[in-house]
Amino acid sequence: MTVSMIIGGFGLGICAGAIVLSRIAQRTDGSVLAAALWHALYNMTTCVMMWATILLVTETRRRTHPSGLLVQHAE
Repeated sequence: MTVSMIIGGFGLGICAGAIVLSRIAQRTDGSVLAAALWHALYNMTTCVMMWATILLVTETRRRTHPSGLLVQHAE
């Protein structure tokens, strides 16, 4: 992924979130609680996606560049 793809994806996510959040506010007569709950769930989803990405990158690097400990056992 390029930097422009990451920034574009972030921008798209912000715009999509703003649309959904405005609809929630509209449908709940401006309820701050509904907006806060949605925002918390959105942030949690984002954190889970970032965590999964970090785990995948770490695992890929580990398999590509095994540690010295694993190499010693293989010999």
